[in-house]
Amino acid sequence: MFLDGREAIVEGVFRDVDDARHLAVILVDDPGADLHRWYGRHYYFAPDEVQVVLPPDGGAAPAGRPAR
Repeated sequence: MFLDGREAIVEGVFRDVDDARHLAVILVDDPGADLHRWYGRHYYFAPDEVQVVLPPDGGAAPAGRPAR
């Protein structure tokens, strides 16, 4: 709820002990993003909780492109 609508970069995809997938993301506009990345601290979301942000030309987003 607090992060709704903010852009993030997916840093990894993980599975838990129940074989559920989780996306590890870091917020684009977070001033401490480099430290979070270095320490390996992320926000985790289920794949159906995020929305992919496409480039303005409507093409496929390359790797490392922000996701919402």
